Amino acid sequence: MFTDQASGEYRKLELVAVDQNGNKTFDLLEDVMYIGQYYVRNGKEAWIYSMFRIDFNGISQDNLPKPGDVYRIECQRPFMTSDSIMFKVVSPGEKGVEAKENLDRIRVVPNPYIMTNSMEPAVRNNTLNQRRRIMFTNLPAECTIKIFTMSGYLVESIEVNNDADNGMAQWDLLTAENLEIGAGVYIYHVKSQKTGREKIGKFAVVK
Repeated sequence: MFTDQASGEYRKLELVAVDQNGNKTFDLLEDVMYIGQYYVRNGKEAWIYSMFRIDFNGISQDNLPKPGDVYRIECQRPFMTSDSIMFKVVSPGEKGVEAKENLDRIRVVPNPYIMTNSMEPAVRNNTLNQRRRIMFTNLPAECTIKIFTMSGYLVESIEVNNDADNGMAQWDLLTAENLEIGAGVYIYHVKSQKTGREKIGKFAVVK
C-alpha cells in the first residue's frame, strides 16, 4: 500500500507474477513479481507502471516467505537519475509475425467436402481413384496441422513450412497409414511454430 497525497489514506497496489521460465506455472524460486498499478478502460485492464520488484531467486529455504509473513516497503522520494528502468524490446521480425497471424481466419475448403471438388486434378484413367484433396487457407507460414476423428483418434499430422506470404496447405484425405478416410466430421488443430498460437476447428467429409 502507499499513501494517497490527496486523502492521506493508504492505497492498495496490485501484484503481477511474471512467468520467467515459460512453464505457465508460478515458481517462487524462478519467477518474479512486480508491484504497481493498473487502470480499467472500456472494460479492459491495463498496467500503468511498476514500483517494486520481488525476486526470491537464490534465496535460502530459511529466508523464504512463510504463511502469515508481511512485507512492508517504504518509499518517500520520486524517481532519481540514479534509478534504473528495464525494458524488453521485441525484435521487429518477431513482432511482425505475431501481428500478422490471425488464426481466426483459418478455413478448410471445401467444407463440407462432398464427393469431389474443382481443385482436384482430373483422372484420365477411369480405373483409377480420384486423387482427393482439401485445402487449409490463411495458415501461419510455419505450423503443424493435426487432424483427429471426433473420438480423438489422430488421423494425420502435417508439417507446414511455407514462405511468409503463403498461407495454404493441402491434405490428400489419406491417413498416416496411407488409407482413405471415411465419411464423417473431423477436428483439426493448428499450432504456429513461431508464436505458439493455436486454433481448433471442424470440417465434414461426405462421400
